[in-house]
Amino acid sequence: MATQAEWDETQLRAARFLRDRRPAEAEDLLTEFLRLGPAPLMRREALMLRSSALEDQGKRREAKRDLHEVLELCEVGEYSRYVAELSLGELHSGEDDRPGAMGWYRRALATSVDGEQIAAGAALRAVLAMVGSEGIIGELAELWRSACRRSWSVLGLDGEPPEDPRLCVDRILNGQRRAR
Repeated sequence: MATQAEWDETQLRAARFLRDRRPAEAEDLLTEFLRLGPAPLMRREALMLRSSALEDQGKRREAKRDLHEVLELCEVGEYSRYVAELSLGELHSGEDDRPGAMGWYRRALATSVDGEQIAAGAALRAVLAMVGSEGIIGELAELWRSACRRSWSVLGLDGEPPEDPRLCVDRILNGQRRAR
């Protein structure tokens, strides 16, 4: 079983490899760490990081596999679930699989609504880019409004979210930048 100290060191080294554009080395390091049998939380974090290394190498299928395993290790409403769903949406979008991407972006919005402290600026921006303001209708419109309201509340923004989707996304993204 891997220790927290081993994970801390592995995470630091993998992040450096990724920063230095050496994703294959990050992948190898994280794969070796995963062989140690880390606890579920460490495993989830290592898989998230390895999925980035895999994507950077164009290994989209393997990155998706890791992200699907991450989802199995997440609870409803967890930020890690939101990030994995958003990442899966981005992978599908990069493959010109609009229905697949949209499905994952919708899941990410739903996770943000179910979660306590998730501002969904990235997922809202992705949905808006895919369907435009005029495409936010029906069930998607209800989910959109719920995600906007939740994000607004999480960020402590004044007033109510604007009806205009572009303005709403801009204000939420600006709120997220200020909150960092």
